[in-house]
Amino acid sequence: MSNSLPLISVVIPVYNVRAFLDRCIASVCQQTWKNLEIIIVDDGSTDGSGAICDNYAALDERILVVHQKNKGLSAARNAGLDIATGEFYFFLDSDDYLTVDCIEVLWEACELNHASIAIGDAIVLNETTGETKSLVTHFLPDTYEPIALLAALGSFDIENVAVSVVWGKLYHRRIFDGIRFKEGALHEDEFVIHYLYERANRIAVVDNAGYIYSQRSGAITSTVSIRRIDAFWAFYDRYEFFKTSGLNKLASQTIVHACLSLRNLLEHVSYHKNKRVFDSAILALRRTDIPSRELRALRRAITRNIIRPYIFWRRKRESSQE
Repeated sequence: MSNSLPLISVVIPVYNVRAFLDRCIASVCQQTWKNLEIIIVDDGSTDGSGAICDNYAALDERILVVHQKNKGLSAARNAGLDIATGEFYFFLDSDDYLTVDCIEVLWEACELNHASIAIGDAIVLNETTGETKSLVTHFLPDTYEPIALLAALGSFDIENVAVSVVWGKLYHRRIFDGIRFKEGALHEDEFVIHYLYERANRIAVVDNAGYIYSQRSGAITSTVSIRRIDAFWAFYDRYEFFKTSGLNKLASQTIVHACLSLRNLLEHVSYHKNKRVFDSAILALRRTDIPSRELRALRRAITRNIIRPYIFWRRKRESSQE
């Protein structure tokens, strides 16, 4: 492939994924699209992942490795964005990997359809069982206006994980002008994806599952902590974005998503064991402008699923101490 074709920057944040890193980096080096700038950001790994990155850089001149203190996924992606020089950007998480033609298929979709974003399906690989399942966009292969993808983000009718994540998509560099990932937060994709779609002139969807998503226990997305409150804030940011844009139906749908994310979080914690999570959720309710109907429903759910069980637990404990 001629180097006269556009340079594509692949940003790979790395943190303690030694067992998966060879598979990830090799899948990028072996892409049929050869004109790549492969930016690997070692985010303070302590398991030898950084040395593996350096070894690959010594073998492939397209690879640039950045070592930094641990700051989180968003900061690692931002570090890669800050030095990327390609005309297009692609994000790959370091425990995932690509089929050999993934990037070329997405670039061809952008080129043929004059699109500034290209999206494909993904395959979810369960690392424990080896089982796979499709993660699809639920869009037919075609070219779409941004409003179609924005509507998918707020829809109750489809499983929209494939359109709500940043990884596995090809973006023209201008899409990220002035946009960076929210550092220190989980659900970093949810905070930015709607802004990215809004900036696109057209969005191409391809019928190709070129991204293999690794599903494993112990990954950040499979654990529960106080940072899970970030899902609510991400949806609330999107709600305000839709409201400001005059997309009132999508705003209404999104605030329901926000309330449901908060409800789901609280239903999986107990107040006496996770007081900080509970208090953060209540603080979120006080700081936001949630429409009264959704707020009443959320308050009923909190009373039914959180407060009443907590009162029952307190009374039972007090009785046992008498």
